[in-house]
Formats: sequence, C-alpha cells, structure tokens
Amino acid sequence: MGTLNAIYLGIADYIDYLCLAEMVDSIEVCNFKNLMFVDTDLLYALQIVPDPQTKKNIPKNSIKSLLDFLNHTVTREGYLLLRDWVRKPLAKLDLIKQRQIIVQCFSLESFKDNRKQIFKLLSQLKNPFRKIRRLRTNELLWNSWKSLLVFLSNSVQIAKLLRLYFGSLSIETSVDHKFTTLLEDDVFEFQKLSETILLIIELQSSAEEGKVRVLGGVDEEIDGLRVIYNDLESILQACTQALMSSHNQSFNTVYIPQLGFLISVDIADHALGAALEWDQVFATPSNAYYKCDKVQELDEKYGDIHTLINDREIEIIQGLQEEVLTYEAKILKVIDGLVELDCLCSLAEASASPNFNYPTLTNGLELQIKDGRHVLLESLLKVVVPNDAIYEEKERMIVLTGANFSGKSIFLSQVALNVVLAQIGCAIPASSAVIGIVDKLLTRILSRESLEKRQSTFAIDINQLSKCINLETERSLVIIDEFGKGSDSIDSPALLGGTLTYFASRSDCPRCILSTHFLELFRGNLIVDRVRSERVKFLCTQVVLTDGEAKAADITYLYRIVAGVCDNSHGIHCAKVCRIPSSIIARAEEIARKLDAGKDLVNEMTLLTAHEEQNYSIARDVVMKFLALDFSDSVLVTFDLSEFDAIF
Repeated sequence: MGTLNAIYLGIADYIDYLCLAEMVDSIEVCNFKNLMFVDTDLLYALQIVPDPQTKKNIPKNSIKSLLDFLNHTVTREGYLLLRDWVRKPLAKLDLIKQRQIIVQCFSLESFKDNRKQIFKLLSQLKNPFRKIRRLRTNELLWNSWKSLLVFLSNSVQIAKLLRLYFGSLSIETSVDHKFTTLLEDDVFEFQKLSETILLIIELQSSAEEGKVRVLGGVDEEIDGLRVIYNDLESILQACTQALMSSHNQSFNTVYIPQLGFLISVDIADHALGAALEWDQVFATPSNAYYKCDKVQELDEKYGDIHTLINDREIEIIQGLQEEVLTYEAKILKVIDGLVELDCLCSLAEASASPNFNYPTLTNGLELQIKDGRHVLLESLLKVVVPNDAIYEEKERMIVLTGANFSGKSIFLSQVALNVVLAQIGCAIPASSAVIGIVDKLLTRILSRESLEKRQSTFAIDINQLSKCINLETERSLVIIDEFGKGSDSIDSPALLGGTLTYFASRSDCPRCILSTHFLELFRGNLIVDRVRSERVKFLCTQVVLTDGEAKAADITYLYRIVAGVCDNSHGIHCAKVCRIPSSIIARAEEIARKLDAGKDLVNEMTLLTAHEEQNYSIARDVVMKFLALDFSDSVLVTFDLSEFDAIF
C-alpha cells in the first residue's frame, strides 16, 4: 500500500483520482522475506546493474554489469523482469533450486537449437503485449489484430517445443513457474481462436488500409453493400448524365462518406447552383457542392454506403472481440509465461558459457568456491587466473592482504558476484561450489560520491561500515575492501582493527571477507593474538620481485591467492609500472628507506646532501672573509667573487 500511495502522490496533480483505478491492472503482494537484501550502493559497487553515473562513458555494446552479461532477452517485458530478478536474488532454498533446475534444463546442449528457436519466435513479439491489451477498447487497428495472430501462432509453436522437450526429460515443473502454463492443453485452443479470426478478417486489405476488413462471404449485408459500393462509379455517371440532359450544364455527381451524394460544380459556374435553387453544402477554392432532388433520391435509396459498411464491420469485429475476450485470462497467463520463459532462456544462455558449473545450495553457512573467476573480467580478457574462496569448518573471516594492483578487489567482488549468480539460479564461473544461502549481501567496497549525499569520502565509508555492522546476521556475507583510505594513518587502522576484532569475537559471526593495506595491524601479532585463530583465515596475493637494478619490470603479479600475510604493498613498484617519472620514484625510494630504518622523517628531510654541504662551506668562508674586512679606512676595497662560481 505504501508503494501505491507513493505512486498516487507523484501523479495526483496530473490526474483525477477517479481515473487511478483505470490505470492499475492488478495488485500483487511482494514478500521480501524470500529475497536477498541488496542495497542501491551495492548494486552499483559490484556492477550488478549499470551505474547511471558512468553509463555515458562506456561503449554501447560493451558488458558494463552483471545484468548486461545475463541479458539475452528479446522482449522489453522480458528485460524488465530479468532486471528485477538480478536486483533481487532469491534467498529461499526451495525457490532457488526450482529455478536452477529449469535453467539447467534449458542450458543443456540438447536444448540449444530449441532455445534459439524460442528466441526467434519471441523476437517476433516485440512490444506485442500492449497491442493485444488494446483489443479491450474495441479498436479496429490492424496492428493490434496482427499482433494477436502472431502471438497465438507463436505461443502454440513454443508450447509444442516445450512439451516435446520436457516430455523426453520427464522432469516435473513447479507450479510456481509461470511458463508452465505453456505446457497445459488449453494453450492449443489458441489455434482454434486463430482459425476463427482468419475466417472473418481479410488479411491483405487490412494490411494495406491499416484497418480491419471483413472477408467476403462472412455477412450477407456487407456483401450486398460492397456490390453497390463497387458499382458506385456507374451509379454516379448515370446520375450525372440524367442531370446534364435536363439542365444542359457541365457538372459531376460525387459521393463523400458521411455527406452522401452531392453535385460538384466548378466555382466559375457557382451561380448555376443558386439559379437552380440547389442547397449548397460546402465549397472549396475550385468547386462548390450541392444537394438536389436527384442526389437526395440516391441518398434515400443507397444511404451512406461507406459508413454503413464500416458500421457493419464494427459490429462483426465487436462480436469477434467478445469471443477473443473469453480467452483473455488465458492470454494474460500465457503472456506472463512467455515473459518468464524469455528470462529463463536468457539465464540458460549465460549459464551455457564455457567452464560454468551449477553450485550446490544449502541452508547452512558453507562458502566453498573452487577455481572461481570474475564473471565480468572474464568477458573482457581471454585468460583469467582462478582462485579458491573456501571457508574450512569454523572459519568465518578471510583477511586478504597484498600488493597494489595484485587483484584483491577483484577477488572480493568475484566472490560476491558468484553468490549473486548462484542465488539467481544460474551457473557460476567455477569448477565447483557449495554455498549456504546468503540472506543479506553487505559491502564497504566503493565510495559513490555525489553532491546529493553531502558527505565526505570518509563519512560515506563509515556509514557503509555501520550498515554492515548493524544489519548483518549469521547468514549474511560482508565484503569490506580497504576501509579507511579517507582518514589519517592512526584512526583508520584503529577502526579497521576494532571491526575485525568485533566480528571475529562473535559466536554468530557472519561470513566476512576483508582486504586492507594497513599491514601494521598484523606486525608483532597485534591483531592476530586477539582473534580466535580458528575463525580467521589470512590470505595474500602472490607477486614475484626481480633482484637487481630497479626497473619498471621488477615486479610480476601472479594474481594468485595464497595463505599468509603480505609484508609490503609495493606501492613504489606499482608507480614504476604506471610510468611515474624516475626522479619522483628515486625520491620516494629514499624516503621509504628512511622510514624503514625508523628515522625521524622531519629531521631527515632537513639534513643537507654532500653537494649541499660543500656549497654551504664555500658560502660560509666567503661570508666570513667579507665580515672580516675593515671599511673604516677610505681606501678602495676590491673583492674577488670568483669563489662564488662553485656555488652558482
């Protein structure tokens, strides 16, 4: 009801409240208990749906999000339903398994050709459903009836494909799936309805005129009227000849729908009509049109022939509409079934990707993904290094450290996206997986700044972390990526260390993956000793450093996740890879060496180099000599400035 109220408040100023009921076709109850909690920021941070802030800067046909990867739908309604599924993954085991079974059946190689045929048949139904619903408004537009005929024919063809396929597999389909209506026998009554329509509507003339026309032989009254209408030219000629013989003047007899039969006189002979006392109906710049006794006789004899035909056709089509409306409930059910089928085939098309496998879902707290890959990264690169995300027994937290550029953020989002894929009902890019149902997916992974939020970067990060802490349950999955980058080097590590200790100390700790560059937390076992070792697993990304002279290629990223804690972020090596000027790199290395040696950086930065010391000594000697001069005698003093050459 809150949603309806919000809609009404948005449009109340533009419509009469009595019209609101006409704008609502149906009301459905949405139960969020069966859905995974996913907030708006997370949808964009994990690239589950395209971010409108960056959408304009990305090529049109590129894969920008998980929705783009999954989207193979061919109908507008199918795309909207798929977007809804992706934004709201399921969180009830039975519902996920039901969908997964159907998607798995549709993704089999034996169904590949059928899948292509279904897409082809559905693509012919682009924007048809709105046109079909127009039939309730008694419209005579040919496009609406044409869409209905295509819908009826294609629905029967799709039903035959599904019945044949599921009959050979002997798989029981759940009544919760709307597409199962296509497996019912009464779908084939559409063929009978299609034949009835084709026995009444004339296709060629309807297509040419854009208006429904009734076939000859359907109605005697229409057939008789059409005979007269087709012979109208000879009737007009006979009337014209009769009038000309009696008046010896030049004019024509014409027929205009809704006005009937008229005398057309050239505007130059306009006085003729007045002289004959004819009643003028209207005039154009070239002709004047009149009624006389002769044409009134034609009106009485034949009537408004064109309008009579149209009125009779409307009556027949309305009768046909009434028959179509007896199928309305079934048509609407089949429309919903076809929309869902479009989505299921789209998920199956994505799940049939190479090296995708269906995970095992449970009601437990497992999270074991073997050889997992990032679905979006794999769509862009030919080779992606797989990594495991496995919680052993009592483990609830993974702490990931590693060098910059080494794939930490990719690993975190990879795990989250695979969980989302699994709970949508799809296969995932992994060799195998066992996943306990996640009720809430909570992240601190990306700071989406905007003027509307009116918050600093650190405030946004803190609010996201607070949301993770306040909303999580034992069945949640919490992803925290490099929290605290927006604050100082004391508060941020302290807050992160407190958060890590808080989660690890709880008996109902959620499954959590955390990455950080605050390596000082793990030196001297500052944090490790405070957390239960069986609850936390420490992983790091693997790199290889090349011995010898410093150069841009002295670090190799393997993108492998291994056990342990990284001891260095190798930020300077990353700067070399990004081609930062060598002078900046050299200075950074010098400062880094002083920091590693534990020296006071402020004092060290004030020390002079050897070259600066030499210049200082020369300048000091010159100044001392200058100060020793006696200027009391009025003698010419000469001073050799050549000693400053070494300085300048």
